[in-house]
Amino acid sequence: MAGYIVNDIKVTEDVFMKKRKFFLMSDSRGKYMRLTEPQYRFFSAVIPLLLETDDEDELSRRLMEETDGNVGLEQIKTVFGKYNLLSASCEERKGTVEAEFTSNKVCEIPLGRIQRKAGKFFSFLFMLLTVSFVLLAVFTAAGVAVRAYSGERLIQLRELTSYGMFLEMDLLIILPGLAMCIIGHELGHLLTAHKAGIEWKSITFALRWGISAVYYVKYRDFYNNSSRNKLAVILAGVTMNLLMSMIYIILDWYMPRTEFEILIFINLIGIFKNIMPSGTSDGYLACCIITGMEGIRWKMLKRISLILNNPREIMTVLRDRESRFLIMYFAASYSVSIFGFYRIIRSMLGMLTANGDPLSSAGIIAAVAALVIFGFIGNIIKLYKKVKRM
Repeated sequence: MAGYIVNDIKVTEDVFMKKRKFFLMSDSRGKYMRLTEPQYRFFSAVIPLLLETDDEDELSRRLMEETDGNVGLEQIKTVFGKYNLLSASCEERKGTVEAEFTSNKVCEIPLGRIQRKAGKFFSFLFMLLTVSFVLLAVFTAAGVAVRAYSGERLIQLRELTSYGMFLEMDLLIILPGLAMCIIGHELGHLLTAHKAGIEWKSITFALRWGISAVYYVKYRDFYNNSSRNKLAVILAGVTMNLLMSMIYIILDWYMPRTEFEILIFINLIGIFKNIMPSGTSDGYLACCIITGMEGIRWKMLKRISLILNNPREIMTVLRDRESRFLIMYFAASYSVSIFGFYRIIRSMLGMLTANGDPLSSAGIIAAVAALVIFGFIGNIIKLYKKVKRM
């Protein structure tokens, strides 16, 4: 028999760093909400009743018994209806991945079937990479101390990462190395999730702001896991980048090449960028779990949505200290994102003019500029519409 609310709704208790956290979630409706302890106890009591039947008379009677007459079906309908959790609701599921607000999806590849068919292989691969990481860490620790890359050398390597210099290097080393930097990072997330028993859903490739390539993995019921498991999955990507850095360090010891040094540098920069708590980076997600501030960016977008839908509310929102902080964080976060977009444009122009003859590339540059500008404006409009509809 169908229930009164969606059948995948869950309430969970999570103990992490001696702190208790409570959540209500539904993967099918894209809901993930933090609860207080009294709310957790209340929902834990009524949700089993709401999942058993959709007969309103029966539910009214049982709710009155369970709550000593304090809560009726109309109140339940209001609360669960507000968050689109009633089974009869036809409201469209809203996206919960913030990257979707500012990007155009190129493709989405289902991963569930692959995980089910090759589960044993992925478990073996996880074990192999874990052992390799430990052995390489021990092997390279002493070597790095003896042959550390100085700050001056890192600056030189930064200059070598220009597109002009890339073209003079051995692309048979550089291009596969760059691909592995990306693939290895995502593979770290996937394998650790598999080890933790988390089901893969899909991997999405998109163009953020219409030009910058982004990719992210979706999991089924990811938030219905302990903070320890979620943190392990989130940090597994940078761990893989560290593993690849150690591999290139060893290769550079025995076969010194500028290409290996460049790949070490790129992986280390990737680690730095990912652990920075900005945007929706791994560092931001890890900080949210450690500090118990899950969903802070979603909360921030909700405040912005309130202002966009009712500009008169701006003073009410700004009188709240937390709201002021969230709006300043919103401005800073998207300013960093737009600055990154500007850097991508500069890099693309540098690549197109690397041959030293800007005039011969003028048509290509004009076409790329038009594509970039229209893509950026289109995604700004998309962000505005998505946030306003929240």
